[in-house]
Amino acid sequence: MKKTLFLILAFVCALNINAQFKTGSHYRISAAKYDGSLVMEDYGNGSVFISYKASNTSYPSANKWWQFEEAGNNYWRIHNMNLNKYLTCATNDYSDWKVDELYGEASAESEAALWEILWEGDGFSLRNVAYDVYLIITAQEYNEYVWYSASIEKEPENDAEIIKIFDNIGQEVIGTGSVNKRGSIRINGKGLVLDRESSTYFATLPEKCQGTNKNYSGTLQYVIHNDSVAQDYLVQITGNGATNSAKGFTIRDVNCQETYNLTVSHEGKDILSRKLKFTYLPLVDISVESVNGTTYTKGSVRFVDSEGTEKDTTLTATFKIRGATSQRYDKKSLNVKLYEADGVTDLDRNVFGLREDHTWILDAMAIDRIRMRNRICFDVWNEIDQLPYDTKYEKRNGTAGRFVEVFMNGNYHGLYCFTDKINRKLLNLTKVKIDTIEGNAEITQRGILYKGVQWGDDVYLKNTSSAVLPTKPTFGNWELNYPEDYPTQTAWEPLRNLINFNHTSKQKFESEFDEHYFMPNLVNYVVEQFAFNLQDNGMKNMFMSFKNIQKTNQCIFTVWDMDSSLGGYWNGNHNDIKADTTYATRVHLLSRLFSNNFCQFRDRVRVRWNELKENTLSYENVVARLNKYKDLFLNSGAWQREVSHWEGNPVTIENLENEVEYVADWYQRNMAYLDQILPPYEGEIDGIQTIFNDDTYNNYGYGANNYGQGTKHNGNEKYYYDDGTPKIYTPDGRLLPEKDLKLLPRGIYIVGGRKIVR
Repeated sequence: MKKTLFLILAFVCALNINAQFKTGSHYRISAAKYDGSLVMEDYGNGSVFISYKASNTSYPSANKWWQFEEAGNNYWRIHNMNLNKYLTCATNDYSDWKVDELYGEASAESEAALWEILWEGDGFSLRNVAYDVYLIITAQEYNEYVWYSASIEKEPENDAEIIKIFDNIGQEVIGTGSVNKRGSIRINGKGLVLDRESSTYFATLPEKCQGTNKNYSGTLQYVIHNDSVAQDYLVQITGNGATNSAKGFTIRDVNCQETYNLTVSHEGKDILSRKLKFTYLPLVDISVESVNGTTYTKGSVRFVDSEGTEKDTTLTATFKIRGATSQRYDKKSLNVKLYEADGVTDLDRNVFGLREDHTWILDAMAIDRIRMRNRICFDVWNEIDQLPYDTKYEKRNGTAGRFVEVFMNGNYHGLYCFTDKINRKLLNLTKVKIDTIEGNAEITQRGILYKGVQWGDDVYLKNTSSAVLPTKPTFGNWELNYPEDYPTQTAWEPLRNLINFNHTSKQKFESEFDEHYFMPNLVNYVVEQFAFNLQDNGMKNMFMSFKNIQKTNQCIFTVWDMDSSLGGYWNGNHNDIKADTTYATRVHLLSRLFSNNFCQFRDRVRVRWNELKENTLSYENVVARLNKYKDLFLNSGAWQREVSHWEGNPVTIENLENEVEYVADWYQRNMAYLDQILPPYEGEIDGIQTIFNDDTYNNYGYGANNYGQGTKHNGNEKYYYDDGTPKIYTPDGRLLPEKDLKLLPRGIYIVGGRKIVR
């Protein structure tokens, strides 16, 4: 890679670093924050390792002395005389993750051995020319020990990169002349992300800028490392339609396909010049060493969103490869955890306006040709199904997510979907209660969350694999997701009780059904599965939750990982099979409900499908969602970058338009098939279940002793207001505020306890 791609010119007029470093003299490189020395250690097999020793006397002195050899343009080679090797950067692959690291190499011919040394006023910064990264020294605490390390980072946000240099008699080397204000560029207050491979900065645009004749205006700032704006630096954008003024910039007909130029100048000289591209998607900038699927690896992450109000600060984070399927593909999904600066305390952060949490997912969507199936299915699920109690997140029973572009260790890494997780916070499950009695912790289980992780009879709610409840976080093919830290037998009792209930007599099953399940939730789950032909969600890749087992035994279903859907298969191939109902009926509970039409379940599914196919699940609405995301991918340029970067992925395709047309055609044919097997229901649905309050399930319309009877007569408070006006419900049991049926759109309603087709 040519030097011109990375060149940041030395622009300090009066600074004469050449005079500071004498040929043949030895210097010690130290950190401004931590007393010590940069050393080069010999492994004894020809390889060396760069580290940092906090004490100046605890290591052989020869290994901490360096010579600075001038290479012109304020570039230097940093030579360890004892080992006769040069301080160098290199890229290494660890399980498909490229990591830039410090090394010692005998050869000094490449740009990887060149360092630009800039005076920061309180010390120096050392920038590697080839990799455009800075030498940093960090310290981490492990119990009573402190671990110091020397590494590199693209643009450190703090003073970890401020380096002190001392000569062999202990005199500190001081730069002279003007002070270099090394910093970062912000457009409208938002930082940029650098793709080092193409030497291109990326910036986010608001989605409203999509389309033709859209102008984009704003401010350009050069911000130094102490977060103050450097007033004497001029930042400009040039290119097609771009103009600059003292107040900022304007780009006429801004276009994500266009490449612009970005320059920073000081005292009439350009000190930085790079290409600039825009995208409509938020950016996620990650720095991390090798990532695996077993343990979390520490690193950092920065979120950049033109729409958000959160500052795009670099945050401490840990990363782990997510999912078994992800291991098969080069493009891997990630679990992400956010921490305070100490690296230990959880950091709850509202990322991209989704919600506050410290655990997140970067979904690679590697098996999905159109990279949107799971998101579309969740968007629909969130609209048709809500939790039957209050939460902080509008009763949401599924994930929310944003499509983003990810950069990994300075290089572009692809199109991802950033989502929250199904967890206690989202579902508003009651926390476990821990009391200390006579020095002993007494645990009271309350909110419970299970996840089905593999096929099997226990996941199908047929039977349990063991008569004895475990005290570990797994039971058969179920995982205890909450409270995972307290896997007591009591935590597993609701699951076993639920499975046992599914085998009770017809009379008991019907009369006590609503004590164990929430009917609208089950109906919505089945309709979603049929509409999108979910193949991997027959309780595997499903959650079951109990809000508080001290007050209720009723569980809620939550769908998960729906990328094997909408005419697609688990390996990325087309799956042209229309709704395969066996994915639902293999679950013993649903098989029993369907086969005998217990609790009018078949009738309820028919009513709900015929209601939803006119709005949320209509062909027009589903195709509109497909086209919205398709246009976002193409107009932002993200799809072209995704295809270029992951062309080796077996399910990466170039023609997104054709794939979306295939999905739209499949959905239209699947709708016609569902209309055959789920024709409109003309009878009455007995009994209505609405909501329960925050801590208990108060079922209205039917109860433990009158399920299926549904008393219907004037004066019944379940179906009539005090003034005798009949209450109007939707078929899934939601009470509507309207009292006049004529004010409602055409559809199916329950009025005064009786079904009415308007």
